[in-house]
Amino acid sequence: MQVFRLSLLSASLLTVSSMAKTTTVGLETAEGSRSMKAEINECYSIDEDEVFTVAVSQKCRFFVHEDCVGPNIVLDAGEHPSKDPVPVGSFVCYTGL
Repeated sequence: MQVFRLSLLSASLLTVSSMAKTTTVGLETAEGSRSMKAEINECYSIDEDEVFTVAVSQKCRFFVHEDCVGPNIVLDAGEHPSKDPVPVGSFVCYTGL
């Protein structure tokens, strides 16, 4: 069931225009999957302790702490699973990085 939900989430991310001023970020946690629209170059604090998969429609930087500070990783567009849960405190997406 999780694979099916995630596939739908990934499919919905591909429908976002590359020229848009917003992007879509999908998260899979122990509680379930959700997606959110995010404005480009804006920091979003989400404070999730256990994220198993992140799906993004364009390049985004994910931070361990809130307010887009501290240790981080840049993820290209696509689906990024992890067998172990990882904390995600905040993220910001860019048109180019």
